[in-house]
Amino acid sequence: MVKIKEVWLVTEQKEVDFLEADNLISEDTTKDGRKIIKENILEALKEDKEVIPWIEIETLEDEELVIKAAKVGAKSIILSGKDCSQAPVIALENIVAETQKLKTEIFAFADSFEQMLSVSKSLDIGLNIVVKDTKLITVFKDYFTPIEFDLKSVKIKSIKSIGAGWRSCIDTCDIMKESEGMLVGSASNAYFLVHAETMKGEFTPPRVFRVNAGGIYNYVITDFKKGELKTKYLKELECGSKVLVVDKDGNTRRVIVGRNKIEHRPLSLLTTETGEKILLQEAETIYLTMSDGKPKSILLLEPGDEILMYFAMGGMHRGIKIEEGLIEY
Repeated sequence: MVKIKEVWLVTEQKEVDFLEADNLISEDTTKDGRKIIKENILEALKEDKEVIPWIEIETLEDEELVIKAAKVGAKSIILSGKDCSQAPVIALENIVAETQKLKTEIFAFADSFEQMLSVSKSLDIGLNIVVKDTKLITVFKDYFTPIEFDLKSVKIKSIKSIGAGWRSCIDTCDIMKESEGMLVGSASNAYFLVHAETMKGEFTPPRVFRVNAGGIYNYVITDFKKGELKTKYLKELECGSKVLVVDKDGNTRRVIVGRNKIEHRPLSLLTTETGEKILLQEAETIYLTMSDGKPKSILLLEPGDEILMYFAMGGMHRGIKIEEGLIEY
């Protein structure tokens, strides 16, 4: 479970009630009564460890001051660039590395959702965040709201070669592990958990960043917000797109697509006992996820094998779930 970093809000209003902010800063004082200081930082900390230094990072000396303040015993420190811009990324990484074993909570200023994500994951340890826009807090916390899919076990009826066609290999900027893959479907109401290429084959090493997701027309689930499913056709994915990685228990995480590798390959038609179908590449490196979470190559699957699937209601229009009388088969 990902722990969401704290997000503080800077506001010019004396009285503001924004429940999603973990603290409010107004007129150089936090809502819980701590004073923000920008000068004579080390001297002030010797007198009161509760004060919060706000340090603008422009030089190496500024970075060193942050580390000294943390070592002196500051409980919280706020970092920014000049005029409340984001502090230099490398400086933030250096500070994370130097202070990770101290008890100081480090906060870095951000003025966009993308900066918030970057700050929160700096060196994979991350910093807390300060923003001026209340909307950013909502977007940020919604992004980390856990998404879980109720996966079902379904038996395979048949698998057969069907000819050749264009298929998509989705290469991500992430490392997937056993039991993880993507939810892919020929129809908008039924998705197969296609397993990542985490297994070593006879002729190929693992490709832990890859899901070979089948025919380019297939849907892939890209998000699920407030009960609304979002998908894209595999053909639409490109460098920078976002998709969901899903494990055998239905837990998810968002990943970035690095490449959509489309090639003409032999295809297999897989049909379940309940009538769902999907076209996947016919090769030993293509896996479906079994009911126990283990991957099994499509070349080794047999009728009666149980695989994991997700079932949704309604159809899709431009990747958005709709309620209509849609039939797909």
